[in-house]
Amino acid sequence: MNTNTLQVCLLGLAFLFPWIGFLVPRSAALIVPLFAVLLLLGTGWEKRSLQDYRSPVWIGFLIFLGLALLSLLWSLNSEGAGERIEKLVMFLPIGLSLAIRLNGMGLQSSVKNVEWALVAGAGIALAALWFHMVTDGGVFALLNPDYTSVEKAVSVNRPSAILLLSLTAVFLSLNSVFNRSAALLFVVVLMVSLPFTTSQTASIGILLWALTWALAQMSARFAGWAVLVGGCVLIFTMPALVLVVEMFDVERTFDYGAGSVGARLDIWYAVTHKILQSPLWGFGLEASRVVADWAFEFKYVSGINIPHPHNGILQVWLEFGVIGAGLAAAAWVALVRGVRHFSPQTRPALYAGLIAFLFILSVSHGLWQSWWVNAVFGAAALTILVARRAGSGAEGASANQV
Repeated sequence: MNTNTLQVCLLGLAFLFPWIGFLVPRSAALIVPLFAVLLLLGTGWEKRSLQDYRSPVWIGFLIFLGLALLSLLWSLNSEGAGERIEKLVMFLPIGLSLAIRLNGMGLQSSVKNVEWALVAGAGIALAALWFHMVTDGGVFALLNPDYTSVEKAVSVNRPSAILLLSLTAVFLSLNSVFNRSAALLFVVVLMVSLPFTTSQTASIGILLWALTWALAQMSARFAGWAVLVGGCVLIFTMPALVLVVEMFDVERTFDYGAGSVGARLDIWYAVTHKILQSPLWGFGLEASRVVADWAFEFKYVSGINIPHPHNGILQVWLEFGVIGAGLAAAAWVALVRGVRHFSPQTRPALYAGLIAFLFILSVSHGLWQSWWVNAVFGAAALTILVARRAGSGAEGASANQV
């Protein structure tokens, strides 16, 4: 497998990633590991070495894995936790390997083609998004005619989240192959389009992306500190914030049907009260799936089955307590501080991407779902690759470092 083959792998991932979810919503769970493994095999074959995959990030993975294994001692769902650990041991290293490899990719001359592939993929994604809105189901409905109208409508939620995760990479690519105006036009069109879908998460997330980008344009240094400190505060105070909302929601009237706000608040209130029963080390992986004594009266949620809290931060607290929150905050600090290694021109979009990711994480999908884990790593890897090229002529700049 030669360098040209490795480039084809990158082009395939960049082209497919933004839009394939509109056909198969959970497709990230397949295509990201596929290209990561192909890249791993190709690198090993070409260089007869995996030195390109050396990174201190692996230490963080081992720490998390150690905590997950230790939590089996007090887990409420040891069987489910064990099965989840088996999946994470497979998916996390593959996703990490992709991000690490693209971070040090020695193919900067070919990244221009990757940018074009991303732009083309994003264009198809935007067309698929509009086709979905016009036809109430889009390509997914055509491929799955037996699904209910509701299932067809909400099938846009996952690909919309992936498109938002990809936005920073697409924005930087458009800025490179065209100009800033084209990049901003894509953001505006997406911002106008998403509110017409059922994905309130993506609709609000892109607004936060735009606001963060604008703030960082005015002062990248201030935006960097705001993103870093704000994220850490949110991680450590999420349970307290939920309790404050509950105090003001005495009549339980905070609801917006299309966004399932009432149902989410139901879940967040119940999960937070459960967290208070074991705030130091939590209840282990997949705890929410087996809890029967929520000691909370649900208004919008039927039954007591909660597969996940629909809030990644609360999920960390529920499963690992303040110990897990501390590790999550440390990971966030590392992510935000990592932005300083990129050029000043790329930092606004990178900060915006981090905020969009944190928002989606905080209100939506299960933290350990395979499609979500791989979607995050796929978007991160492509963003890193494009941002590295964009900053290749401006390394060492430190005036606006975090």
